[in-house]
Amino acid sequence: MAEGKTLIVLGTEKEILSIIAGADEMRESSKEVISKLNRMGFETVMLTKEPHQYKRRF
Repeated sequence: MAEGKTLIVLGTEKEILSIIAGADEMRESSKEVISKLNRMGFETVMLTKEPHQYKRRF
């Protein structure tokens, strides 16, 4: 799996509340975690410049 650099922005429609930066790798459990967040009502977006095969996994 490819190394990634992640920027997480948390906020409302009107303001940014927090920005978190880190480095990570895509994991097999990522799809399950994203699904759980969506079921909890969080809107998730994957922005990447990695090859398309990584995006298709999710």
